[in-house]
Amino acid sequence: MPSKAAQKITFISFGKVKLYKVWLLILIILMTAFGAFVIFRTFHRSSFPLDLINLWLPGLIIYRLWKLYLGVKAVEFDQEFLYVTQPDYEIIVPLENIKKVEIKSLTGVYKIELYDMIQSGNEIFFMPSLIYPLDYSKQDDKVNLLRSYAWKARQNMQPIPKNALTS
Repeated sequence: MPSKAAQKITFISFGKVKLYKVWLLILIILMTAFGAFVIFRTFHRSSFPLDLINLWLPGLIIYRLWKLYLGVKAVEFDQEFLYVTQPDYEIIVPLENIKKVEIKSLTGVYKIELYDMIQSGNEIFFMPSLIYPLDYSKQDDKVNLLRSYAWKARQNMQPIPKNALTS
């Protein structure tokens, strides 16, 4: 064991993730109000079926924002583990379990795909920073460090013997 404890590298804290989720919830409410306005306007006009086609865009945006609202988590890592912070508990994922880390949106939402499922599924969404486009170089360095640690952990993984008993 190393004598010095490994330093955790934090992307954004749990409190900032909660702040980001409140902002997303406000956007969802605004988009829902806009969709309700379109429906209300449609009922008071004569071109009823044609205007309902215009609801697909607000509906799609609401769906994507809701999926993002449910998915974004606070993430930290060190050289051995990925720490996913939930409201009541923390999930510790070995870095060998990380399949790939990729960016999913221009606002800086990243997705971590896992080999084995954890409590929240096979995917973890996180944001390296609330102001991602402005400080992308520093945050991309952190993400690249996570990728390199995961790659090294997969290279050093001990293979399971073929005659091992599994449960």
